[in-house]
Amino acid sequence: MKRAGESGVAGAPAFCRWVDVIGRNPAQLERVCKRLALPPRLVSLSLVEHLQPAVIRVRPAWFLVTYFTTPSRRGVFARHPLYLWLSDYALVTISPSARRNSVLGATGELDQTRDDFLCRIVEAAVSSHEEVGRQLHEAFFVGNRGENPHTWHSKERRVVLFAQLLNHQLEFLGAVGTRTAKMRQVREQLAGLVQIAGFAVRKLRESGFCRVCRHDPAIGRRRGH
Repeated sequence: MKRAGESGVAGAPAFCRWVDVIGRNPAQLERVCKRLALPPRLVSLSLVEHLQPAVIRVRPAWFLVTYFTTPSRRGVFARHPLYLWLSDYALVTISPSARRNSVLGATGELDQTRDDFLCRIVEAAVSSHEEVGRQLHEAFFVGNRGENPHTWHSKERRVVLFAQLLNHQLEFLGAVGTRTAKMRQVREQLAGLVQIAGFAVRKLRESGFCRVCRHDPAIGRRRGH
């Protein structure tokens, strides 16, 4: 992940124009980019799949990728990316995988500073991870262990992916910058989730329940069973 420098993305308070985009139609993104006089490279970055949170400098702006998550019965959680274009005078939020509604939900006019709004977005993302975290205990420590071992193994791998996503989100937050009290509080909240997810992964591996992992030598070597 590229770093945002010593001070991170967050800087002096500034009110700016906010545009919320659903989907990633190239023509629409190009119009927004041109209207706000932002670097064209932001459009090309937005048309690419980003598999983890990212902070990329595109002078004089920034391109950010963060993730929201929602609980999922089949796979523990579903990921919903959110792309952001940040400059001193404009903020663009893009829900690349959405069809009708923004990842942010109901959106109104931007009546906060750019950095306050960025903090609000990060806080909402972390809150979505907490909701997924609350499902972990029920799904893996109280759930029905009589289910198909391959199904269980698939779930277990998703927990590992969730833990990895949280770690990437923590790196993302460090790159964005946590100089305000609110951002530091959000970072501590996320760090706690990272610890909980890591504990869940360790307990799952120690349980030895997953017969797929136990009997598949390739998986055993890869996962350290």
